[in-house]
This record gives sequence, structure tokens and C-alpha cells, in this order.
Amino acid sequence: MSNPHTDDSAQLPDELPRVEPPSAGFIVQLFLIPALIVLVIVIVWLGVSRLASSEQDWRGLVADLKSPHEHLRWRGAFGLAQMLQADRDPAGDEPRLVNNPEVAKELSELLQSELRRGSKSDDDLKQQAFLARTLGLFHIPDAVLPALEEATRPDHDREVRKNALGAIAVLAGREAEKGATLDHPGLEDMLLDASRDGDPLIRQMAAFDLGLMPGDAAKGRLEVMLEDADSATRANAAIGLSRHGELTGLPILKDILRSAENQVEQGSSDEYGHFLALKNSIHAIELLAPQIQGEQRKEVIDLLSQIVKSFREPRIRVDAEKALLALRERAPAAK
Repeated sequence: MSNPHTDDSAQLPDELPRVEPPSAGFIVQLFLIPALIVLVIVIVWLGVSRLASSEQDWRGLVADLKSPHEHLRWRGAFGLAQMLQADRDPAGDEPRLVNNPEVAKELSELLQSELRRGSKSDDDLKQQAFLARTLGLFHIPDAVLPALEEATRPDHDREVRKNALGAIAVLAGREAEKGATLDHPGLEDMLLDASRDGDPLIRQMAAFDLGLMPGDAAKGRLEVMLEDADSATRANAAIGLSRHGELTGLPILKDILRSAENQVEQGSSDEYGHFLALKNSIHAIELLAPQIQGEQRKEVIDLLSQIVKSFREPRIRVDAEKALLALRERAPAAK
């Protein structure tokens, strides 16, 4: 019996068949397509898990806000603030937390409950101010405005009132960007009352809000506020009138542009206020550009040109350049 390992007929041929390298299509079929299928499955699973965990997260954080324990309340506050901030501008058309009426209702009711409880402890007042500020992040004005209006009442803490008026400004500004107005029963009357408050800070905030309200009552009150004893209130009234298309506050806006030459301590709260006043005034000038004519136009162009040339804050210089462009593009045609 012949040995299979030594049989001549079992010897290998002189030339082996040529080995072809695998084609790109074969590699795609073998590795890439299965990998893509697995990736899609993982993404879908993560998406579903994320939606489920997101709902659990916000419910848990709202529960923490209601806790009698200080550290739990603030854990809930910061966690919820981060979720809402991260959720404001998502890609796609998925429902957003800032559009969730259940979350808005929970936080609104919590703020109203805290306001009615009337605690004056520092921690409780900080929580009220936080809740008022947070409600401005929601894109559901009708759900949050009753609580915010209640928070502006004179018997509440100054910081709570300030944050509530600031949240209303955010809501009104968002509506204005969509070409709509913030309309809610009693809102205008509340702002008119706040504009007569004895606290200059509350008048400042009310003036800013009234600039975002339509109608003659808001405009008429802003014209009166141009004579307010508080300089920041006068500035906000002038800025507000620019949104109504009124030039009445232009002298105050020019004074604010001149203040760009003032020396302000860098990094201080005064510097922040200075920058904010300049930024808002420059934007007001840009809105009024078609109506500013003659010597006033020349004077405003000179003031803006100086800011563009030498102001230390780049963002302010960019804003001033935009306003200059608006003034030059919309200059009245020569007769």
C-alpha cells in the first residue's frame, strides 16, 4: 500500500494558482456593512435609552428641588439648569425640554408655592430667584407667565423680582425674534406698575421690558422715563423707545456712546454694566439708522467711528462697525 505522504501522484504542482487580493467590494461586504448595521442598532438603542433617562433625570431633579434638604435642592437646581441650557438649541425636530409643558408647570407651581410660603431665609430666596430666572428658558409663555407676574409683586424679594422681570424680557425678546408679541392678561399693567417702583433696579428692568411691549401705553411711559432720576433707567427707556421706532431717546444714546472714552476698572461689575449699555445703545442706533438724518447722523457716525478705531473690547467694535454700515447704507438720497 502506497504511503500517501510519498505517493508521486500526490505531489504539489510546480505552480500554485495565483492568489488575488480581496476586492474593495468584498471587504465592504465582509466588514463595513455589518459594522454599520451594528452602529445603527447601537445609536437607536442609545437614543431610546437617552429619552427614557432624560425624563427620569428631570423628574428626579424637580423632586430634589422640593426637598427640605439644602444640598439636595441645589443639586436639583444646578442639574436642571444644565439640562435646560443644553437643550435650548438641539438639532432636529425632537421635542425639547424647554417645550415640555409638564416641566414648565412643575417649576411654575413650585415657584408660586415658595412665594406664598413667604420664607425670608437666604437659601429660600435664592431658590425663588433661581426658579424665576429658569422659567425664562421655556418656550411656553402661557405656562410660566402667571408665576413670573406673581414674582414681580412689590412684597417679594428684590432679587426675585429682578430675575422675574429679566425672565419676562427673555420671553418677550424670543417672541419678537419670531415677529410676534408677548401677550398675557395683566402683563402690561404689571410692567407699568413696576416702572413706577421706588427701587431704581426694578424701574430699570421694567423699562427694558416695556421696550419689548407693543402699544401706546408702553411707549408713552418710556418717554416719561427718559427723565428718570436713575441713569440706567433713562438708558433703558431710550433703548426701549428705539424698538418702538422713536428718536426721542437719541440724545441719551449719544451720551452713552460718548461714555466709551471713560476709564472703567477692567474686570469690575462697572465694566460689565458699561459694556452692556454700549452694546444695547449701539444696537438701538442700528435700529434707528433710517430715521437719523442731518447733523445728528454725522455726529453719531463720528462717535461710532471713534469706538471702532480705539475701543478695547473687540465685540463692541464689531457692533459699532455694523451700526456704521447701517447708517451709511440707509442714508437719505441726495436731492
